[in-house]
Amino acid sequence: MMEEYEFNINHFDVERIKNFEKSVTIRTENFETINYACQEAHVYSRMTAIIGDAGYGKTKALVDYADTNSNVYLITLKSHMTPKIFYEELLTEIGFKNKHSSKNIHHIIDSIAYFLNSSRDKNLLIFDESGKFTPRELLYIHDLRDSTLKNTGYIMAGPPYFEKEVLKNVKNELQGIPEFYRRINNWIELGLPSYNEKLALCRHYGIKDNRLTETLCKSPEFKTLSALYDAICNFGILVLREINKK
Repeated sequence: MMEEYEFNINHFDVERIKNFEKSVTIRTENFETINYACQEAHVYSRMTAIIGDAGYGKTKALVDYADTNSNVYLITLKSHMTPKIFYEELLTEIGFKNKHSSKNIHHIIDSIAYFLNSSRDKNLLIFDESGKFTPRELLYIHDLRDSTLKNTGYIMAGPPYFEKEVLKNVKNELQGIPEFYRRINNWIELGLPSYNEKLALCRHYGIKDNRLTETLCKSPEFKTLSALYDAICNFGILVLREINKK
């Protein structure tokens, strides 16, 4: 659909579009849903799983909550992380000097639990990219959860296959996974952004041509705000290129 579009610099507010690299937070329904889920888990020490594909705004909303609230510790899983590396990073994130770096993972988890249980205020642990947890690693989360039930909430955010894998392993009665699954108080599935949410993003970055805006907001190419933002960045580059010709 966009192949038919003929670029015209007059379709853009140049001052806005040339600042396309400056990130903006659109308080979408997904953003508010994640914010509320974090608040609830934080205050009531609940364990919540948030499910959504890439581009649904999970990470931005989670980072925003972590940045604006105290006693919130966010770790993003990476494919190269071993369980020990993951928990050492978590121990560092919560500000506890790791005296057990040469010990086994159970000592590290005990240190984390001790620190969290010693806090006067409620804590929240956020694990982004939770789809990268192996079944064995989920059992460690189970152990940590059981050790911090009274004062620590948990958010586990990941793609749809995270939930599917957990459910498959529950059905197959993989050791410990049914018990882990029962620890999760709530599963929240995120949705695609609305037309108005896409429109707000277009307007923020200075797309002022109505036909172009409607095409962008309705095109199946740009189902998520991140995909739409990528298109806006491409337009921004074209605008800058046009300006530099003059």
